[in-house]
Amino acid sequence: SSGINAEWPLRPGCPAYSTAEPGVLSQEGCICKPGYSSGGAPPNKTCHECPEGTYSKAQKCTHCPDGETSPAGSTSEAECKKKSVPLRIILAGVGAGLLVILIVLIVCYVNLRRTWTRRATGPDIKYEVRSTSRGENVYF
Repeated sequence: SSGINAEWPLRPGCPAYSTAEPGVLSQEGCICKPGYSSGGAPPNKTCHECPEGTYSKAQKCTHCPDGETSPAGSTSEAECKKKSVPLRIILAGVGAGLLVILIVLIVCYVNLRRTWTRRATGPDIKYEVRSTSRGENVYF
């Protein structure tokens, strides 16, 4: 039904990134190519690429649903995809987890070392000496 060339040829009077049906001579008949939004009013109409996280719909940039994003110049909501977790965040989480494990291992090693040292040197036995009323020493 549309006579617009798939390659979006620039028509006289139309702004960049737009075209029109053959024979259209004013900006009012110009439409922005998919992935672009229309701005301004004739004779100062412009077409701007839809930014990342949006897609073009009815000559306007529409935001992707929450938690989704799209590349700049997207032409439909189908191009909106779930946001992925950046690799640096994943690596930071793994690094933090490894650090916690290392600290736990060090604490365990130190405690075991203390236990081994005590066993090797024998128990720390201290006696308390008390004298009874009869003059005898009693060891506690």
